[in-house]
Amino acid sequence: ANHNLKATVLKTGHHGSNTSTTGAFLEAVSPNAAIISCGENNSYGHPHQEILARLGGAGVDIYRTDLSGTIVAVSDGQALIFEMKASPIKPHAPPATEQVTSQSAEQDTTVYVTKTGKKYHLDGCRSLSKSKIPISLSEAKARYEPCGICNPPR
Repeated sequence: ANHNLKATVLKTGHHGSNTSTTGAFLEAVSPNAAIISCGENNSYGHPHQEILARLGGAGVDIYRTDLSGTIVAVSDGQALIFEMKASPIKPHAPPATEQVTSQSAEQDTTVYVTKTGKKYHLDGCRSLSKSKIPISLSEAKARYEPCGICNPPR
């Protein structure tokens, strides 16, 4: 049967294992962001490089619990913001700075700046003004700092 699987956020299957999140499934869901729940330096090697490459190649923003601790998605029904919080188990978890994106996906990813701002943002960030200016992620990285509220790819 034809079911609509489209979603803004995908929680990847089996900790980012290469046995889940197939190319066909990823295409059917077509998410903007993916969350991978996995332990730091786990003995299984999760998430697997194939899945990271598949997600990055599809231009999906990747959020990982092994790098960022607890990940909270907050939405008002329109905008979606990801907040990274160190988990109680890892109080010194790093912020989401190790975003995995391919170079081609990076050029296609759009982030936003303002005329006078010094940071780049994801669409919907509460600290982004209505006079937002679209810019490629690679160009933004070269000229601006990432926002600490919406945690865009770095």
